Amino acid sequence: NTPIIQEGSFYKSGPRELAKTRQLLNKMTDGSSVMIANRDDSGHIALTVGAWEKMKSSGGFGVGFVAGSIAGASMFFVQTGMFFRNSRIRSSRFRMLLDSTTLQHVPGDVSADIGDRIEHYTDGISIPPEGETLFRNSGKYVYAYYNRDEHKLMLIGF
Repeated sequence: NTPIIQEGSFYKSGPRELAKTRQLLNKMTDGSSVMIANRDDSGHIALTVGAWEKMKSSGGFGVGFVAGSIAGASMFFVQTGMFFRNSRIRSSRFRMLLDSTTLQHVPGDVSADIGDRIEHYTDGISIPPEGETLFRNSGKYVYAYYNRDEHKLMLIGF
């Protein structure tokens, strides 16, 4: 449903579309593979398939820990509640919709996931690297972050 997108680079800012599937497959075998399934607003299963790697400032690559929904190169999300931003993460991924009963591919647009919504909400807000978390409460996501400009702890429900 979506193209294969790569985000995070020392050399180029912003996301870019990968032209070949083998580019993602190479990243999945060289880095850390991620596959996340969750229900979207329409009841379909939104499947995210991708890879990530932690970039060292020296230009080499290392491997860290991640699981959950990759929402961009600057953050990763762990379904159990961990949420962390790091501008030194490079990620590549695509998303697709599946029928929840038959698991067959469903054409159409994939709705924004929680990571995309948080990324949009926090655009332009100064947040320290370890000053945020994400958790579920009563079936809803709660995003908590320290707003450095206002010197406040903020709790936002999604």
